[in-house]
Amino acid sequence: VLLIAIVVIGVISLDYNMRPLYRLLEWIDGYEPGMPSTEIPSDTDIVEFRKLSAAVEDAVARFEKQYEDRKMFIGNASHELQTPLAVCSNRIEMLLDRPDLNDEVAEELVKLHRSLAGLIRLNKTLLLLSKIENGQFPQTSEVDMNALIAESIRMNAEIHAHKGIRADLAQEGRLMLSIDEQMASVLVGNLVRNAFLYAPEGSSVNVRITDSGFSISNPGEQPLDKDKVFHKFYQPAGRREGSTGLGLTLVHSVCINNGLHVGYDYADGRHIFVITLKNSK
Repeated sequence: VLLIAIVVIGVISLDYNMRPLYRLLEWIDGYEPGMPSTEIPSDTDIVEFRKLSAAVEDAVARFEKQYEDRKMFIGNASHELQTPLAVCSNRIEMLLDRPDLNDEVAEELVKLHRSLAGLIRLNKTLLLLSKIENGQFPQTSEVDMNALIAESIRMNAEIHAHKGIRADLAQEGRLMLSIDEQMASVLVGNLVRNAFLYAPEGSSVNVRITDSGFSISNPGEQPLDKDKVFHKFYQPAGRREGSTGLGLTLVHSVCINNGLHVGYDYADGRHIFVITLKNSK
């Protein structure tokens, strides 16, 4: 009886004294860079835990500053590059219109213009990503995602008609989201475009819509890296012409800033991207 009493008292005492640490670990698990968070728990009489909370608070403050500086740099750099890139593109087009241009020089100018177009596309994507992360799309409205997804599927089916891809749309509910219309277009457009772009010829793109979200899947030979799939410039199969490597990063950023959750899975030889409301996960 004495031994059992000692063990019970020890467990209760340990649990009581470790509660501040458990609260701090719970706060760390829920922390997301750049997102509003509650105050770091530090209400304890244990000196070591107070020092640990102070260290976490200092580390988070430094990380948040670096995070904001990085976003500001990307946004400012992309904004400043817009004008000179546009000027260079226009001058190349003017040179291509000259009647005295020989074929060899024209071919090189076309290659240069193609490379510059890719750089302009990348710059616009980085600027859009910076605006999303900085919360510059505060205007929201009720967007009919069923109609938006159906239209995006129709457009991409026409663009990739030469590949003979079949699109299967299952509407099992009506999905209405309170979101900026441009952000909704970015979210749906990137997912649907990627599905058609990377689907093999003669395969199918499957889309399923419910009241709480939607999923898009396409065939693939091997799974993507779940830890990197939403990172900037992640392209597992090598760099593809016309791709910036930022499409899924934009999707992730739109979801984070609009109360949505995006997940990736690989099953039965298909890549599956699922968008759900966070309270419906």
